[in-house]
Amino acid sequence: MSYFSLGCVRKGPVRSLIAFAMPFFKATAPPFGIESAKNAILCGPPETLMNRTVVPALMVRVAGSNAALVVPSPVILTSTTDPAGSAAAAAFVAGAGEGVAGVAASACAVAGFFSLPQAMALNATSVVSRVNRIANSSSSTIRVDACERVHNIPACFENGSPANSRGRCVFAPSRRHSKPMSDPTVPHIPALELARCLDHGERVQLLDVRAPERVAQARVTFGATLDFRAVPASEMYRLATLEPLRLDPGAPVAVICGHGNSSKQATQFLRQRGFEAYSVAGGMAAWETVYLPRRLSPTPALERVIQIDRVGKGALSYILVSDGDAVVVDPGRHLDVYDALLEESGATAAAVIDTHMHADYLSGARVATARWQVPYFLHPDDARSPYDGVEGRLAYQPLTDGDTVAFGRATLRAVHVPGHTLGSLTLVADESLALTGDFLFVQSVGRPDLGGQRDAWAARLWESLERARSAWPGDLVVLPAHYVGERERRADRSIGARFDVVTATNEAAAIQDPATFRAWVGAHTTAPPDSYRTIKLANLGLATVSEADAEILEFGPNQCAVS
Repeated sequence: MSYFSLGCVRKGPVRSLIAFAMPFFKATAPPFGIESAKNAILCGPPETLMNRTVVPALMVRVAGSNAALVVPSPVILTSTTDPAGSAAAAAFVAGAGEGVAGVAASACAVAGFFSLPQAMALNATSVVSRVNRIANSSSSTIRVDACERVHNIPACFENGSPANSRGRCVFAPSRRHSKPMSDPTVPHIPALELARCLDHGERVQLLDVRAPERVAQARVTFGATLDFRAVPASEMYRLATLEPLRLDPGAPVAVICGHGNSSKQATQFLRQRGFEAYSVAGGMAAWETVYLPRRLSPTPALERVIQIDRVGKGALSYILVSDGDAVVVDPGRHLDVYDALLEESGATAAAVIDTHMHADYLSGARVATARWQVPYFLHPDDARSPYDGVEGRLAYQPLTDGDTVAFGRATLRAVHVPGHTLGSLTLVADESLALTGDFLFVQSVGRPDLGGQRDAWAARLWESLERARSAWPGDLVVLPAHYVGERERRADRSIGARFDVVTATNEAAAIQDPATFRAWVGAHTTAPPDSYRTIKLANLGLATVSEADAEILEFGPNQCAVS
C-alpha cells in the first residue's frame, strides 16, 4: 500500500510543498520489544521492521510563527514559510478525513533523500521526524547537498576529555586581544583561556577587584587549583604595600572585574610593582558565557556523548550523536557553541529537547529549532506559566511519560519526574544514561518552590524519587543539568555518578520517609532570585528580553538545587 509524503522545495526565499509517494507497512500490533498498545507505521523492507518505527501523530507547523496543528497521522510534518504551501498543507490535512492513515515526513528512504532511525524504539509513542530541506538551483535540477547527512564521525575521545586539549596554558601576550579589550597595551587573558587553565589543573592566582556586594553575588569558583582573593580596586590603590594581598610575585596574576575595564587599570598598577598581571578580557560578563565541552564514554547506539559545561553558572547541556544525527538537550542561548560542536562532530541537529522550563537561564531551544529547522520537544505541563496558568507562546511538540524520541540508531525514553517543575523529564538513553535535568543532581534535588507551591510540588518530587528508586538500576549513570561545586566532579572533570552512588551519598535521595523529606526541603529552601520569574516567562514566550537584560538576568551561579 502507498501513501504520500510532503516535502518542501525552496527557490530563492520561497518554499513550496511537494508530495512524494512512498510505500509503508502497517502493523496492527507493535513488534516484539515495543511496549505500546498503539499501532506503529513501519517503513522499509520487511526484514527491518523490527528496527524502524514511526509514530501515528502529525503536527503541521508554520515556520516563523507560533501556529501549530495536530491531527492523527503516522508522523510529524513541519510545514513551509510559503503561504501557498501552508494553504496546501492545511487543505491536505482537512481533506484527509478518516480514510487517510496519514503522512510520512522524512520517515522512509526515498530516492536517497531520506533515511530512517535504525534503533528499536522501546516505546513507540513518539519519534523525531523532520522534513529534510531540498534546495533547488536556478534551474529545475534538484540539489541534494542541502539534505545529505554527514557520517564521517571521528574517533571518540576518552571519557570526559575536554575539547582541543592542550599542554600548559599560556597567558596571552599584549598583542592578542578580544573584542571587550580595546586597549592592546594591557596584557590580558580571555575568559575561555582562563577556564581552560583552571580545567587543566594549572594554578591560577585570581584577583577580583569588584565591590564586595558584587563578589558576593557571583564570583569565579571553578577549578580545584584556583587561588582566589578579592579586594576592591579603590582599596588596592590606597595600600602602602601589596603584602596584604598575599600574592605570589613569582606566579602570574589574573585580574577580573565586571566587564574588563577596571581590571585593565588594576593590571597596570600591579605590573608597575613587579607582578606578571593580566586582565581578564570581558570580565565576569565574559566568564558567564564560557562553555567547556567534555566527551563522555559512548554507548552502543551513541558514538558521541558531549557534556557542555557552562562554568560560570554550573549549568550542563548535552549533545547526543548517533549515525550523524544529533539531539541537543537543554541548550543555553549562546548557540555558536553548539554549532561549532555539531560541525566538529560531523553531525546534523535532528531535535532539541528541554528537560523542563528553565528559570535560571534563557533557553536557546526555540531559537535553535528555528535556526536548525528541527522539532522542539517539551512536556506540556511546562508549556504554561506556573504562576497563573497562561499558555506559553511557543511552538513545541509534546513529550510525555513513556514517549520515545528516535534518531540515528539511538532512542531516548522520556520519564515524567514532576517536582522541580510540573513537567520535568528525565531522558534515558540506551538504558545506561539518565539525563535527569533538574529532577536529581549528584548531591541534591531540584528545588520545588519556583512555582510558588513548595509543599504541593515537594510531595510530587518525593513521588518521583520513589518511582526512580524502585525502577532505575544502580548502574544507570545520572547526568544532571546543574551542579553546585567542584565536589560533584568525577576524576575526569565531568559531572555525573551512578544512580546507586547518588542514592547512597545524596542526602535528599537517601531519605526514606515522605514527612522527613518534606521537612528537609522546608529547612533547606531559601528564597529564589527575583530574576527567575522573568526568565521563566521569557522562556515561555510571555516576556521579551533584550541582550543587555539577558546578561543581567542570568548573572550569577544557578540556585536550582535544594541547598
